[in-house]
Amino acid sequence: MISQHGPTVRAWAAPLALGLCVGVMALSRAVSSADQISLTGNRVVSGTLYRQGDMYVIQPDKGPAFKVPLDAVTGIVMGPAANTPAAAQQTWRMLQSEITELSDPKKIIAMTEAYLKKYPHSPSLALARQTLAKYRQIQAKGWVKFGGHWVSPARRDELLASLQAQTAVALRHLKAGQWAAARDQTAAVLKVFPEFYDALIVNGVVQYRMGNILAARRDFHQAVKVAPDQPVAWNDLAIVAFRQRLEPEALRDYGSALPLAAGSRMLLDNIAAALHSYQRSRTTVLYKNLARSFHLADAQMQKRMARFGLYRYGDTWVTKAQFRKLRQRIQAYHQAKVALQTQYNTARRDLDNTEQQLQQVAAQISNLTIQIVNLQVQQQFYATQTGVYNLGTQLLINNYSTQLNAQQALQTKLLRQKDAIIAAMQQMRRVAHKMQTHPVQAQYTGNQQLMLPTDLVPPPAKPKPPASGSTGFVPRPGLIGLPAVWKLPALPTPIPAAALVQDNAPLLPAYYPGFFTVGPIYPPYQPLGYPFCHRRFRGKPLFEMGSPMGRSGGWNGQVMALPRGK
Repeated sequence: MISQHGPTVRAWAAPLALGLCVGVMALSRAVSSADQISLTGNRVVSGTLYRQGDMYVIQPDKGPAFKVPLDAVTGIVMGPAANTPAAAQQTWRMLQSEITELSDPKKIIAMTEAYLKKYPHSPSLALARQTLAKYRQIQAKGWVKFGGHWVSPARRDELLASLQAQTAVALRHLKAGQWAAARDQTAAVLKVFPEFYDALIVNGVVQYRMGNILAARRDFHQAVKVAPDQPVAWNDLAIVAFRQRLEPEALRDYGSALPLAAGSRMLLDNIAAALHSYQRSRTTVLYKNLARSFHLADAQMQKRMARFGLYRYGDTWVTKAQFRKLRQRIQAYHQAKVALQTQYNTARRDLDNTEQQLQQVAAQISNLTIQIVNLQVQQQFYATQTGVYNLGTQLLINNYSTQLNAQQALQTKLLRQKDAIIAAMQQMRRVAHKMQTHPVQAQYTGNQQLMLPTDLVPPPAKPKPPASGSTGFVPRPGLIGLPAVWKLPALPTPIPAAALVQDNAPLLPAYYPGFFTVGPIYPPYQPLGYPFCHRRFRGKPLFEMGSPMGRSGGWNGQVMALPRGK
């Protein structure tokens, strides 16, 4: 028998047969009040029980305690019985806890009405009615929940703008290296709104820069919990995991970020560095899946970047001229490797041939030496017997001696040749070792860059052109990368730089179709520096944009005014 109260199941039901009761060593006093104890004879008692020897002691809610045999208890349902005052109070407490987590007044009203309908005689009836009236008023006023408080939309926008402004100040402190000031600023924001996404990210980056890795991890974890569909926190969490040598966890975090921002150069560069620096097994499904997804996304990014004259080189990008030189160096390096290997193989064959010749010469020298010694013995014996030397034997000795001298000279030559080949091979090994330890290949910096909220602001999927002077795009709460309200300027007013580009995506073509075309403009964090694209207005340059300052530089925001009537 199982009892369920509200959205959470608290009951526990277990028929207590005699054999099960014997197996229980002891049954302590139940912690929940008003347990429903089923006894033989279809009798149900509301109270608590505990074991005393071979008997259960039952303490009813009302009346004195009494004892029953073990086999008299047939079941227990923990907690108050349904449709009782105790059950109603318990359900109301759980409902209150759930209401505090909700931000939809319509849902809260429905849940409260359902509670009043189910428990019309609840001891908490007055409080439930007050709650219902409160949230009906909130719904009628159109209030929204912000920072744990119900406020009007105007007040929400005011608070949001204030928090965004404070977070922007913290971000400026961070970029200026004033970490303590940035931390104090984000602490003030998080005190008002502990789940403010941008402040969590900025504070996490500050903590990381200050060496407080655990604090940074907590901030990024909270940011992921607040906005799991935003890739910035996942990226930063992965970098912290790599810092803590939790490399598989870092790959999982990058795997969560990649589908959310497959078009982000910074994220792809970070993943490239992470995959190259990974020290664990690269045969796991985790590594292979991330590598496969990365290569698919990076192939698209390389096509896009090629239009701007930038090419993938390890975990960074280079210009076309630099890429051509580097590719030539790499090709020359591989050609040198092939040539050195061919030369080494040739030397190895020459050494084998020389050693074979030395073996043959040694055999010839040994054979000639034996022949000469035998002939000398014969000649000595003949001279002893006759008193003279045998002329024919002497001629053979002289002939064999001449051959022996020639073989010995050849042996000396072959030994010198062998030593030269061995010395050359040793030099080749030294060159090969140097080439292996200092290869000319795609270099990896190994740097994984923490992201800030302004590094990745998602553009609208299908922007619609508003009327002149009307409200444009309103940013998603928690993102400081966009202005709070952007109004379409009237021509020929100079167009503000902030209105032109929204993280890799053009905005103006939707508003001024037929006048000009603005292509994707990528964040200027490339350390080598590169020129931005140039777009034209009827054959003449419209925007002149550049990033001469490298990694710390960026677009200066200068925009040419559109000429009237042209």
